[in-house]
Amino acid sequence: MKVIFLKNLAKVGSVGEIKEVANGYALNVLIPKKIAIIATESEIQKINLEKKQKENKKDLDKKLFLENIKILQNKLLIDGNELLEISNQKHHKGRLFAAILVEDILQVIFQKTGISFDLNQIVVPSQHIKSHGEYEIFLQEQDQKAKLKIRVC
Repeated sequence: MKVIFLKNLAKVGSVGEIKEVANGYALNVLIPKKIAIIATESEIQKINLEKKQKENKKDLDKKLFLENIKILQNKLLIDGNELLEISNQKHHKGRLFAAILVEDILQVIFQKTGISFDLNQIVVPSQHIKSHGEYEIFLQEQDQKAKLKIRVC
């Protein structure tokens, strides 16, 4: 019997996979536990449509990300500064009272440019930004990566 897997099952099948399994195994184990459904023509079409939609969404996200990067770089160049400046209260020894978090960077990008990114699109190479200076962060989406310099003052 052909089934479509709804969940990953070790050594048997993964999500969205169409596979031939024994009738008893399908009817007594996979279907009652909602691990798989019977692979009818309509279900196969539905799975294929969902796969295409996921691929289209990934492509759209990638294009949007690249457009946002170009807009961000242009706005920073228009301001005459390639650095994104972040201000925070500092301690008398030159260190910050609180570390600069990814959320803080996102907020500053949005305030200065009007562009919003997701939390998972920003990668800060050093774990915490706790002192003044210039840092490089990376904006990434799938296989695309862009470098952004920030200055903490």
